[in-house]
Amino acid sequence: MSNVTALKPLPSAAITAQFGKYTLLGELASGGMARIYFASIAGPGGFLKPCVVKKVLPELQKQGDFSEMFVSEARVAALLNHPNIVQAFDFGQIDGDYFLALEFVEGASLLDVIKECRRLGRAPDYSIAVTVGIALCEALAYVHTARDPDGRPLNIIHRDLSPANVLVSSSGGVKLTDFGIVKSSASAVLSRPDVLKGKLLYMSPEQVERRSLDGRSDLYSLGLLLYELTTLLRPLSRATLDQSIVAVRAAQVTPPSEMVPGFPPELERILMKVLEKSPADRYVNAKAMQAELEAFRSEQRWTSGTNELAKLLQTLFPDGAPTSPTRLQPLNVTQVGFTRNERSSQAIDFVESIDIISEQQAFPPGSERSQHWKEIVLLILVGLTTSVAIWLLALS
Repeated sequence: MSNVTALKPLPSAAITAQFGKYTLLGELASGGMARIYFASIAGPGGFLKPCVVKKVLPELQKQGDFSEMFVSEARVAALLNHPNIVQAFDFGQIDGDYFLALEFVEGASLLDVIKECRRLGRAPDYSIAVTVGIALCEALAYVHTARDPDGRPLNIIHRDLSPANVLVSSSGGVKLTDFGIVKSSASAVLSRPDVLKGKLLYMSPEQVERRSLDGRSDLYSLGLLLYELTTLLRPLSRATLDQSIVAVRAAQVTPPSEMVPGFPPELERILMKVLEKSPADRYVNAKAMQAELEAFRSEQRWTSGTNELAKLLQTLFPDGAPTSPTRLQPLNVTQVGFTRNERSSQAIDFVESIDIISEQQAFPPGSERSQHWKEIVLLILVGLTTSVAIWLLALS
């Protein structure tokens, strides 16, 4: 797998902005916590390297929780070096603004892929899902066993594995990104007792209930991701927010063969095993799950799906992948600050899209639903429209 090695030409009328040693060339994405730019860094002898600059929103700079979370992300990311993980190579402050410089991956997020497949009404081939699953198992196996330079275990749990945080390069590579809410011994941020972080529809039951987590929680999230990639359905999404919460806590996952005729039985067995409610009933670690996915791929006589993934992106995005420099959002250098985009106030869209930071009372242990949840959601939605409660969002 390789990423772009040279910058593609931008329109002559393109606006750029200087941010320290980085030239910001266009906007790639934005959320409730940060804005992400396509950038370049220049060096002697005409050296020019494309990269991504992730910049915390100005209004969050002085909020301790968000600044600490961003610093924690940088600290953990700097210790990770794996072909299936987006590489971080610089972190600091410029004019008081925190930033993180990351490897640029030209391609699409898995969320982009799934959305486009839904629009076309056709899921990717099962071989592609298996390729993605094996690559992410390799990434998680590395993350869960990573050690610091002194050999001490980092005890990393990603806690936010979802389609939005998996990148597929135009050459068919798969990379895990966004360690913004990671839990590890290298993190300076301790989870507050009144806060729950992550995307609800990709959380394990133990994460929702704030129980002790290990790598099997990330594997559960991976199972949900692969279920969605193979069926184009979110297995824990329900008609209302309350019903979704109940489904998540109870791990109410319908076998994919009941939703998609002809679903491979062995692949279903693998997915349903990793989606067991009890961590003890799942794969013991990412390597064990990877071994079964590889055995299934071998039985099917499928080769590595790198070329198939590259062809899928070409088919889905004939005018260029979403993160192609030719499809950048224009840079608005006159914009004051970096305000977040408007979000949908639909309850289920809210659940699917945000990194929830909710009161602990929303998920009291032993109860099927909280009587206070609707009041909390109402407060959150009011905050979204008035910008009073921006600290409730942690998108990246």
